[in-house]
Amino acid sequence: MYNSIFHNKAIKWDGVMSERKLKDYKNVLAKVCLILGTFFNPLGFDAAFALVTKLTKSYIVTDIIFYSVALFFFGLYFLLSRK
Repeated sequence: MYNSIFHNKAIKWDGVMSERKLKDYKNVLAKVCLILGTFFNPLGFDAAFALVTKLTKSYIVTDIIFYSVALFFFGLYFLLSRK
């Protein structure tokens, strides 16, 4: 009924998440957080940075926002990827 992004097989949801499924979902969520953290890190987000700078009219505030968001996602990655 539901497609799994892990095995490309159909998974029937029985209302109870097994420990293995939970670990797989945490692993995927951790990778998504790493990708988002890398995006918000000042290496390649020029368009988003320019837009937020226009909205805040302050380079320092925009810098703090982007570093905070990157730190948040990197922190989530490390928390979710712990074994």
